[in-house]
Amino acid sequence: MIWCYNNGKYLPAAFLVGTAACLFYFKIQLMKEIRKSYREKDPE
Repeated sequence: MIWCYNNGKYLPAAFLVGTAACLFYFKIQLMKEIRKSYREKDPE
């Protein structure tokens, strides 16, 4: 990533960061949904 930045290739670096951020966000959302549905199934 630093290599891309130093070479002035902002687009690939930004694309990688954006992709990683999206994956991370969706992973968190999925975990929340699973936790919620698990709680509804098992009240104890």
